[in-house]
Amino acid sequence: MEAERGIIVVADEERAHASFGLSPMSVHRFLQQLYNGLEHRLLETKQAFTIRRELPGVERGCHYEPLYSYDLFVPVLSPSDDVEAVIVLSRFGAAFTDDEAVEAEQLGKHISISLQKFALYEEAEKDRRLTEDIFNHLPEGIQLVDLHGTNKLMNGRMKGWFAATADGWQEAPEWKQRLCALAADEQALSVLLDQAVFGPADELSVMAYELKENRIVMEVYAELLYGGGTKFGTIFVHPVVTKQVEVDRMKSKLVSTVSHELRTPLVGILGLAELLRNKPLALERQYKYLTAIYQEAERLTALINDFLDVQSAWKPLGKCIIGSRLTSFQSLKKSLKQKN
Repeated sequence: MEAERGIIVVADEERAHASFGLSPMSVHRFLQQLYNGLEHRLLETKQAFTIRRELPGVERGCHYEPLYSYDLFVPVLSPSDDVEAVIVLSRFGAAFTDDEAVEAEQLGKHISISLQKFALYEEAEKDRRLTEDIFNHLPEGIQLVDLHGTNKLMNGRMKGWFAATADGWQEAPEWKQRLCALAADEQALSVLLDQAVFGPADELSVMAYELKENRIVMEVYAELLYGGGTKFGTIFVHPVVTKQVEVDRMKSKLVSTVSHELRTPLVGILGLAELLRNKPLALERQYKYLTAIYQEAERLTALINDFLDVQSAWKPLGKCIIGSRLTSFQSLKKSLKQKN
């Protein structure tokens, strides 16, 4: 356009801009004065227009005669025909022709398309960051592989647990070998991973495995991911279940202990009841046996009440553990489907 200077300003509160041939002070002054009446003409006509203004003395340099600047204002219209940016080009001595104004309007249309692409990119980038934040804040390790078993995504938790690189483990043989080498039962974990990626969908299973070095107990379960009815990958979820395993062990030990403790008073009650039933005894002896039966029954009742109290305390814990894991996995699966 053979302009000596120019600027483009986004028509929003932030007024993002780019310029050439203008000092920072001139840009600041222009931004302050841009919306002092000129924007109304752009909003009404939505067409390029030119104004001529006489340069003040400080801009004339060595020229003493009047010198004029011709400013071309070009609106950048959005698809909804709103002014989303303004282009201003200035040159001295020669006015902009009608053909140049039309050319500038075409430039504005191309810039509008570019701004739409920027907006779409920023929205996609925002969604990507949101998905990444969800992945990295989940308590479970998350891994996504494609149809060929190539590792496509690992969240921060997974990388930290298994010391993966920033890009994760890529090809199936590499990441599977490195992951299985950390487990106490390498063969069983390898079979489950192959089955989940390459096997039939109805044979997916869950497996708990223990890490060799720190004795942490992990669990892995898989879910096939579909988009438009077509499978596009498999997601593995690796929660830490050490506490749950310890709780299960304690519960099993408790049941065993309670069973033993319940058996002791029952043996006494049954033995004394059998004597009272089958053998004639003196009244004093009968009273003594009945007293012993009553005491053992009270002991049995106390043990049963204690066991029920412990059981009721365990139920919320189990529901909390299962519920939190299901909620995390369901939100993750929904996010992946939307992303695909």
